[in-house]
Amino acid sequence: MVNLRCILSCQHPIWIEPASGKTELKDDRPAPVLKEENEDKSAVDLTPDVTHGYKLVYPDKPGGVLNLLSQHPDVQEVARLSFPRIERELVVTHAFPNTLIRRRFVREALMASAEECGFDRLKAQILQSEHFAWTLGAIPNQRISTFRKELKELAQNSVLAHYSLIPGDCGQKVDWLLSELIYIYPKLDYERNQGSWEKPYGHPLINYVIQQGFFDGPDAVGNRYPEIFKSSLRERENECELPMAMVALAGTVVHAGLLQWKSGQYTKVEFSGNSFVDKYREHITFMTHLETTNLRAYHTMMHNLYKDALGVVSPLAAPAPQMASAISRLVINLMEIA
Repeated sequence: MVNLRCILSCQHPIWIEPASGKTELKDDRPAPVLKEENEDKSAVDLTPDVTHGYKLVYPDKPGGVLNLLSQHPDVQEVARLSFPRIERELVVTHAFPNTLIRRRFVREALMASAEECGFDRLKAQILQSEHFAWTLGAIPNQRISTFRKELKELAQNSVLAHYSLIPGDCGQKVDWLLSELIYIYPKLDYERNQGSWEKPYGHPLINYVIQQGFFDGPDAVGNRYPEIFKSSLRERENECELPMAMVALAGTVVHAGLLQWKSGQYTKVEFSGNSFVDKYREHITFMTHLETTNLRAYHTMMHNLYKDALGVVSPLAAPAPQMASAISRLVINLMEIA
């Protein structure tokens, strides 16, 4: 039996009831996938024409976002399980993915979550139906922006204390901090234009964002996926490092937090991918240069950041561009090498 309401809306996936006639839809609530009592999951049909599956419940307002709580319980569970998988890709692969990469992140996370739950037919629907996967993916896709904004809030709430900024009289100091990635170094002295240039990403606020954003609690991405921490040195494979994307994201949110004080007064800055992807890439370029120039120094830096992230929350720092200029400030030959 065909549900006429679904046919009348071209956006609704069509739900076709099993021929057995055991169930008949009477309302718009999401319908479950019917399974025979002795059904063998391994025999589920995964052909491209999936003519039976889960129905998505759309918002009343056209163009609105799907409401997670309105969906079938199986769909809700899979969507929720996809969130940490997406976070994993953001800190390992790319924190500011373009549209195509975002869709791939989301679809793969949904399929992996459906497989983990044993929802074979839901996995098949995600795999075989582009429209269904894209529509359902709108729910976990929101997690990408939310995850980044939560990190930005961590940084923006701490920049005044960590960099000893005085509201109303900090514009020039912020300009100095933002130039040449100076804010990533510890022991900064604005008056003397000094800092520990041999310790990139050693500033306490970088460490604080990493700790609180990626390691705070058992469900945090750093604690949920310990396998993402690998060494870049074969001879020291047991010395874990933070992924480059994770550190670059931490640096980017600190940059965003400082940028809001560029005028000397707080001015809210929208933390969007389009606005900050170039700054993220700048951090990636900076670390890639270090990695290719001195791999041992790069390893030591990332391993120390990993160890710091597992430690206690860092105390406040003492009072205290151009990519070519940022790299020239870095004193690689004085960096610690374990």
